[in-house]
Amino acid sequence: VYLLHGALGARDTLHPLEVALRPLLTAGTPVRPHEFAGHGATPDPDAAAGAPLDVARLAAGVLDAMDRDGAEHAMLFGYSMGGYAAL
Repeated sequence: VYLLHGALGARDTLHPLEVALRPLLTAGTPVRPHEFAGHGATPDPDAAAGAPLDVARLAAGVLDAMDRDGAEHAMLFGYSMGGYAAL
């Protein structure tokens, strides 16, 4: 399960949801709060090149995280901007 925060949010804002979800999921199901580039403590390496922070780039960041984690499929939960990226 990837948790996707809203605009101006950060990974830390998802902690209460992460804690609430864990007992509801099958044991061993990973819950991964995702932090979008340019939010919280996660730098945006493409900002200097003038890349827009649009929904396509946000969604690509989630797919990159899934690739790094070796996740072939996932459940996504996002609110606000995170919901747009999930869609």
